[in-house]
Amino acid sequence: MAKRSVPAHTLRAVALAAALLLSACSFAPTYHGPATAIPTRFKEAGDWQTARPADQPPRDGWWRAFDDPVLNQLEPQVAKANPNVAAALARHDEADALVAQARSALPPTVGAEANVSRERQSALRPLPGSDQPNVYNSNTLDVGIGYDHDLWGKVRNEVKAGEASSPAN
Repeated sequence: MAKRSVPAHTLRAVALAAALLLSACSFAPTYHGPATAIPTRFKEAGDWQTARPADQPPRDGWWRAFDDPVLNQLEPQVAKANPNVAAALARHDEADALVAQARSALPPTVGAEANVSRERQSALRPLPGSDQPNVYNSNTLDVGIGYDHDLWGKVRNEVKAGEASSPAN
């Protein structure tokens, strides 16, 4: 009985089809939040009533109730120079940048580089050819395309993790 050989192009097509099928796989489990029992009534609640807007002092300018001119002058300055707000804003910007960095690995990357230079060889070099000039131009153009195939879902999971942690910052 004679053995039949499979043509190389058929093997390549099968390998490509398998790679495409596996590229959609992600082994990260789907996140389900923990089930939490919510009571209908808390023991500490006791008799209570719904708050009315008149129950609270105005939120803007609360310090004016103290009638202190120094406090009236300092409070607006604190709001502008609050390091906690600046730190929170910096953390938010950092989280957004990390999500953008993770997303940047999803599409293919394309790069190009050009190099133009003028070179000079020594006229006293050993074994110079008769048709070799001492001064010549060197022009180079490099173009490259790169793609990291997200076979096991690593990049997609990094993007999801970054998006999930971004609101927490």
